[in-house]
Amino acid sequence: MVSATIGKGPRTEGGFAITAALDVYLPGITEAEAQHLVEATHICPYSNSIKATVDVAFTVRT
Repeated sequence: MVSATIGKGPRTEGGFAITAALDVYLPGITEAEAQHLVEATHICPYSNSIKATVDVAFTVRT
């Protein structure tokens, strides 16, 4: 299960930008496996299109 919290936060250049906090729950696998899976899937086309403009933080739980 993935829950997302979308908000706004300050940019280092000034002004504000979109932020995303994703809480990823992956029961039945180790925390290391879950972390690896989350990092590996952060290369999808949608992720690639927002990486430069959206601060994305992950919390991984097993």
